[in-house]
Amino acid sequence: MAVKITQPARNLREELNELRTPTGIAGEAMLRADTPQEQFNLIGAGRKNLIINGDMRIAQRGTSFANIGSGVQTDTVDRMGITVAGGIVTQSQVSCNHPEFDTALRTEVTTSTADNTICILAPRPLEINSVVNTGVRTGEIKDLNISFWARSNVSGVYTFELQVPTDSGSYEISKEYELKGTGTWEYISIWLPAGSIPPITAAGNTAGFGFYFWLDSNSTYKGLADSGKVWSLKTSAGRVSDNQVKFMATVGNYIEVTGLQLELGKVATPFEHRSYGEELALCQRYYQSFSQAELSWTFIGPNPDGAAANGYSLRRHFPLRTTMRGAPAATVSSLAHNLTGAPNIITSQDMLIVSTHSGGYSTGANTYVYLACALDAEL
Repeated sequence: MAVKITQPARNLREELNELRTPTGIAGEAMLRADTPQEQFNLIGAGRKNLIINGDMRIAQRGTSFANIGSGVQTDTVDRMGITVAGGIVTQSQVSCNHPEFDTALRTEVTTSTADNTICILAPRPLEINSVVNTGVRTGEIKDLNISFWARSNVSGVYTFELQVPTDSGSYEISKEYELKGTGTWEYISIWLPAGSIPPITAAGNTAGFGFYFWLDSNSTYKGLADSGKVWSLKTSAGRVSDNQVKFMATVGNYIEVTGLQLELGKVATPFEHRSYGEELALCQRYYQSFSQAELSWTFIGPNPDGAAANGYSLRRHFPLRTTMRGAPAATVSSLAHNLTGAPNIITSQDMLIVSTHSGGYSTGANTYVYLACALDAEL
């Protein structure tokens, strides 16, 4: 018995046209990805931004820092900072009138200098713990992308530099980028190609990546050549473009930056917004502070069990807000007490301990200690 099979008519011309429909840049990237991991990175699945406080919201130390120009790193908003040698700047957290972000980090020249100066926006380094997935342990660095929004009144070429402190010295890669300097927001995306460097075997809570956004430089660090645009051993010369702008040359020059993101992959993806509470907790791994009201304590009653006479001390334990990178350095302020000597301050990653020295408290009245304290475990 013969069987007749029929099917609807097909318009081959229309189907061929559909095959020619452009997929767009993102679609092309997905189609060309060699592995599922590359596709995972392209669509931004999971956590991706390695930078902490890239939207500049957290400012535990304060919101404005004037007279920066000592030549050493100055911490400002959390995990951010600046180094200036020659001239003076003010760095502040500001409202930025950006459709995606509320705050930005503004750097403005208050004392100018035309030559022999260094001005570097220098976010604090990332821990090795945070960048293991980039290949720093094996020495096979994967493709990375750094992206951010910036606006400035200084047009021209700027330099971004990324450093890795390997077991055989620091390795670096530098890239030029350009701002129009019209005072309007500009989006910058910089691809940092994969490369081979010596591995890192240092402890996980030590520095893994160091960032340098050069705003100005003297001749010592200029001379960036093609060899400096790939991973290579760091030298003084060749870190900065010869075309680098003279940011420090004029009072009132400024730059604002927000939406800072470092991620795996060749292309930038939309900024990863985290909740305020989560971002604050990430920052408090490196810096946290306690007010006098939070650290005040009183021991009621004179000379408990003859403790002072027998050389004992009193202690009060204060749990930290989150585990810190290491035992932090403590800076005490607003100190008041009725001890015979200043209290001892002991810190660990999880605890702040305030104690009297041996037998160093009142034997005839209530003992009190009031203080505020800032804890710093920055890299």
